[in-house]
Amino acid sequence: MRTCCTVCNGSSRISVCIPAYRAELFLAETLQSALHQDLMPFEVLISDDASTDGTAHVINAWVARSPLLKTFRQSIRLGWVGNTNFLLARASGDFVVILPHDDVLEPEYLRSLYEGLTSNANAVLAFSDIRDFGDCYAPCRWGALPLAGSQLLRLIRCMMTPNQSLPHRGLLRADIARKVGGLPSSRFGSCGAEVAFLWKVAAFGETVRLPFLFYHKRRFDSLRLPPSLHERIVNRLAAWSMQWSAIGANTVAPGNRIILRVIMILISPITLLTPGRLVKVWARLLGLRADLGKD
Repeated sequence: MRTCCTVCNGSSRISVCIPAYRAELFLAETLQSALHQDLMPFEVLISDDASTDGTAHVINAWVARSPLLKTFRQSIRLGWVGNTNFLLARASGDFVVILPHDDVLEPEYLRSLYEGLTSNANAVLAFSDIRDFGDCYAPCRWGALPLAGSQLLRLIRCMMTPNQSLPHRGLLRADIARKVGGLPSSRFGSCGAEVAFLWKVAAFGETVRLPFLFYHKRRFDSLRLPPSLHERIVNRLAAWSMQWSAIGANTVAPGNRIILRVIMILISPITLLTPGRLVKVWARLLGLRADLGKD
């Protein structure tokens, strides 16, 4: 067990939010990584989204081991967006991190992101690169471009560059999370909610990228069936509608809103029809994707 760590003080209180659903096989490893950080979190909130497996038993076992854990159990399933927003609304730290129930953090994660975020007065979010692990056909390193400059430039870059679903796992100022109102949803579903969330966050300030592999995302490639054409269209419509709403938020300057919606209308046919393979090629050309060998 790690014993060399720094506990969050009054100026660095970090809330780690773990939305969990049917996570009994992976949750212990996720909790282990969250509770063994160089900069210890102020609190770790976990919500069991009406799981039907042994998730509750895993949570109860860890509650006895750590006073930092605050646990909730939903009687009716909220879905990953609803469950995440439930936790964000109850986080009492000055910074928040969204940690899915099966991902794993390096010990340097919170400290490095905190230092990167607080060193930039214009930044509202800091994130690191991500490495695939688990059931991967081709393990990869993923990154996203940081969003800097004027509000218009930040939002155009968010719109036009790949992998902008990654930074929502980073360290976010809690006051911005409250202003944004959590992850959005649409009548088409929740696919793309994390990107629309980032659009809303980027309206308030810059994001900082730490190009280090401090975050590990578990994959289940052999269990995932390729989406049908109908599913791809519905997912893209869901993402498009949430992003359209994000641009319309009153936090976006009126002139920027007009420019961004014109750009979005012009590129929508491309984004709706672009195969995922081309997006991966684009990410590789930008240096935001690199193949990694299996361990």
